[in-house]
Amino acid sequence: MERGNIQESKFGNVQVVLSQCSGSNRAGFSMVYTTKGNVRLDGVFNIISYDTVPKLQETLISSEFKVVIADESHYLKNAQAKRTNASIPIIGKAQYVILLSGTPALSRPIELFKQLEALYPDVYKNVHEYGNRYCRGGVFGVYQGASNHEELHNLMKSTVMIRRLKKDVLSQLPVKRRQQVFLDLAEKDLKQIKALFLELGVLKERIKASKSQDELNSLKLSEKSLISKIYHDSAQAKIPAVVDYLGIVIERIWWRTSTN
Repeated sequence: MERGNIQESKFGNVQVVLSQCSGSNRAGFSMVYTTKGNVRLDGVFNIISYDTVPKLQETLISSEFKVVIADESHYLKNAQAKRTNASIPIIGKAQYVILLSGTPALSRPIELFKQLEALYPDVYKNVHEYGNRYCRGGVFGVYQGASNHEELHNLMKSTVMIRRLKKDVLSQLPVKRRQQVFLDLAEKDLKQIKALFLELGVLKERIKASKSQDELNSLKLSEKSLISKIYHDSAQAKIPAVVDYLGIVIERIWWRTSTN
């Protein structure tokens, strides 16, 4: 979904600001390492996660961006969510807006309202007018139903929606490629993860030797909890190496495209 028209531009030295990242400064982009203190969003492109937007709302609003692109815009479906309430004013101030989503409404038409309101706030006076028309009314303002599907589809198609089906665009995408990337972890993190795997091995032996169903159930629960901790801790340990690796990938892509 979009508002306005975007013209393609080519930038010589593109500066990108990434929120809450760490790693090397490569390929002409800058990184914001924390949301604390004085954060400067002065890149040509400023990439911010939805969870970070509420923390930087005043800074983002005062920046008065000409273009705002909201990827996975269905994350803005909940009218009570902090990310939604913080993002909508920023979107509303932009001259051009593009909302990107493969599933703008996951289950019901009411999930489209905040996205439509962000693009065209004057189409419906309030959520109740929209809900009564396209959500089969509602009890106490809760709109779970659906009505006038074709009208809503035609309204969106004629105003804000550009739809692309997989069958129409898959031929334009490169072949999917999977590969293993081995990362070097910090010694202290590696030591902690190895200790967790040793603990898991001991737990598995105790499961094999369990003598009652109650004991087995308790050990299985402990095993599940420990596996979850291993996934979490190993993911946290990989973050610095992953950010560094992605910096290298971005640098390669940047130089490849800038020299063509």
